Amino acid sequence: MKSTENPIPLQNGGVNSQRIRLSLIAYNQEEFFEKENASLEECLEDIATPRVTWIQVYGVSSSQEVVSIAKHFKLHTLVLEDILHTTQRAKLDTYQEQVFIISRLLHYSEKKANLNDEQISFVFGPQYLISFVEKEETIFLPIIDHIRQKGHRIRSLGTDYLAYSILDVIVDSYFVVLEKVNIYLDQLEEQLNIPTSNRLIQNIQRAKHDMVILRKAMWPMRDVVNRFLHLEEKAIHPTTQIFLRDVYDHIVQIIDIIEGFRDIVAGMMDIYLSNINIRTNDIIKVLTMVSTIFVPLTFITGFYGMNFEYFPELHIHWFYPFVLFIMLTVACSMLLFFRKKKWV
Repeated sequence: MKSTENPIPLQNGGVNSQRIRLSLIAYNQEEFFEKENASLEECLEDIATPRVTWIQVYGVSSSQEVVSIAKHFKLHTLVLEDILHTTQRAKLDTYQEQVFIISRLLHYSEKKANLNDEQISFVFGPQYLISFVEKEETIFLPIIDHIRQKGHRIRSLGTDYLAYSILDVIVDSYFVVLEKVNIYLDQLEEQLNIPTSNRLIQNIQRAKHDMVILRKAMWPMRDVVNRFLHLEEKAIHPTTQIFLRDVYDHIVQIIDIIEGFRDIVAGMMDIYLSNINIRTNDIIKVLTMVSTIFVPLTFITGFYGMNFEYFPELHIHWFYPFVLFIMLTVACSMLLFFRKKKWV
């Protein structure tokens, strides 16, 4: 197996010595051991036991300690590179007895109406699983609670079931995010009924960007679970395959929801542009009617204001009000005509 002999250098030629935090959980049907802030040496010692060992690594930004972990567990150079570069798409790779999985964890801020994602990667072998998370997360707490319960199914199964459990809680978290996104889209739809604004189009564009993030996170996840399902029998237990099929069904359901959201956002964009066009047409229609009404009035005043040698109003005192009456009659007649044609 190809192993990493030297730390991966940063772009400036050095290696970041940022500290990370390790959490150790070891268990089998009868035993359970848990330690926060464990050392790498303690984790390595526990690997030698017949228990399932779960090492959680928090903080993976180009750290020398991550490189040390990769060296001790003989992780492939490409695996280490994918762990440190946290912008990878979800995928599953196999390296002899190790299976490496990358997934995307989504976070939705209701205050900022903003969707973000982060990378969760993990590698597992016959007796151990190492998860790498960018920052402290509580998403694994349900899994840890199950492990603490003696007699729970997870205590009698191997690392493949633990890997399934991680994927399961990540996929379940997508439903929570989608519910929040759905609420936000409903609010945007309500805003379409009020006069358009620049802020509305910005919100629609942000929602469109969120759909891209959701799609990029979920479509590769379907391939990950599908490949997980079809691993060799020595890498996955038949019991785990049954549960993975359920995760696969959830992913298909989520993809359908996301596609529906994309259609909704596209429809909102069309409605917004249609409202803009309708508003513009209404303005142009009003200006056109005003211009049309003033064309004959302008003609009358222009003709009346010509420099004739004989001015009627100088000899006929009621002629000036008569001209005003004619102008008013023409304007009202045109308005009635427009109303009859239902142009007003």
